[in-house]
Amino acid sequence: MNKKEYELLNALSPNSFRQRAIPNKGFKHSEETRKKISAANSLRVRTEDSKKRVSESLKDFYKQNEHVKELMSERSKGKNHTQESKDKIRAARLKATLYVSVSDETRKKISIANKGKVISEKTREKISKANKGKIRGPQSEGHKRKIAESCRISRLKKKGLFQMI
Repeated sequence: MNKKEYELLNALSPNSFRQRAIPNKGFKHSEETRKKISAANSLRVRTEDSKKRVSESLKDFYKQNEHVKELMSERSKGKNHTQESKDKIRAARLKATLYVSVSDETRKKISIANKGKVISEKTREKISKANKGKIRGPQSEGHKRKIAESCRISRLKKKGLFQMI
């Protein structure tokens, strides 16, 4: 049994091996000790290489042990997040998506991948329905002109009447 399997089994089973092997289970560190441990851990630097290795090994572990996902799923069924917890999760996800910047190279790759894609009528209806009723911020006259110009150019490009010089 490797270290990951050992830790996972200990986390999932209520009467784990760890409870029998560690006699001082339930011991609580003092506040001072906890602060020292926290300070020591905050100084740890995790390199991209080490993050990648951990990620790969976890992926391998879950591929080899499909039953673990089922165990974890069963354990969490019937448990709900509090509203406070949900708000924290929502804020973290929003923060993560707000500040994602994409390089020009990546933008070009995405553009090439999306060229020629045909969006079905059903999908268009779903997008339309999702966007209806959204409140958009006030736009200046200059901004409105730029949007209108962009739409005109887009229509001309579709008809093959516009070419960038």
